[in-house]
Amino acid sequence: MANLNQKKYPAKDDFPNFEGHKSLLSKYLTADMYAKLRDVATPSGYTLDRAIQNGVDNPDFHLGLLAGDEETYTVFADLFDPVIEEYHNGFKKTDNHKTDLDASKILDDVLDPAYVISSRVRTGRNIRVWLSPLTCVEVREGQSKRWSPK
Repeated sequence: MANLNQKKYPAKDDFPNFEGHKSLLSKYLTADMYAKLRDVATPSGYTLDRAIQNGVDNPDFHLGLLAGDEETYTVFADLFDPVIEEYHNGFKKTDNHKTDLDASKILDDVLDPAYVISSRVRTGRNIRVWLSPLTCVEVREGQSKRWSPK
């Protein structure tokens, strides 16, 4: 989907200055890639500039980019794929996690406190067709009416 808010300046003038940045964004985003993707948006309107803004503003943000919706990963795959692969130590988008839902394999032993101080279980909100909170901030008027209490 084309970005209807076309940029005022050529891509080479808008390309971010990554001097002093340590992010994976600064490692993988090239001027040519920026020129190719900067006027593209996901169906919900999420743009490359929005995806990279946090990384441009924060030189120490390790990833340097944020996905605004599910389509971000496909629309901006040229940038997101290598960043994600490096962040996950070579885990490619074609790789699969092993899943074993057999509860009988869960150990119920108490963990030795000499070695384990704490543990946690992390989850992520990955619900298809729901925009990320980052994108929800700028909800279109029609959508906000649909989701507002009556």
